[in-house]
Amino acid sequence: MAVSDEEVDVESSDVNDIIGDAGFARDLLLAEYRTLRDEILKKMDHRTSLVVCSVTVSSAVLGFGIERKSASLLLVSPLVSLLLGILIAFYNMQIGIASEHLRRHYEQPVARRFT
Repeated sequence: MAVSDEEVDVESSDVNDIIGDAGFARDLLLAEYRTLRDEILKKMDHRTSLVVCSVTVSSAVLGFGIERKSASLLLVSPLVSLLLGILIAFYNMQIGIASEHLRRHYEQPVARRFT
């Protein structure tokens, strides 16, 4: 189905009107802000789950290692804790980056404008 140049111009002018609208820009910024806040909250929840998982897995491996008197099992526990700790640090970094983005691009400009 062929589209004429006139239809494209009409559609692009409608899009420009929508994008140029202050209400649309406000809604777009608010949607992005809410999405980033939700992402931060989810990552914080996952981080808490990882901490609980780290403690649980390390305790279980230590318990099995002591019960079986196995040095190799006892050596696995620090490695599991280290790997999960690195993953938790990665989540912390992602939370910090997203929080800084929100602070710089949303919260500070709004605070400057309304204070």
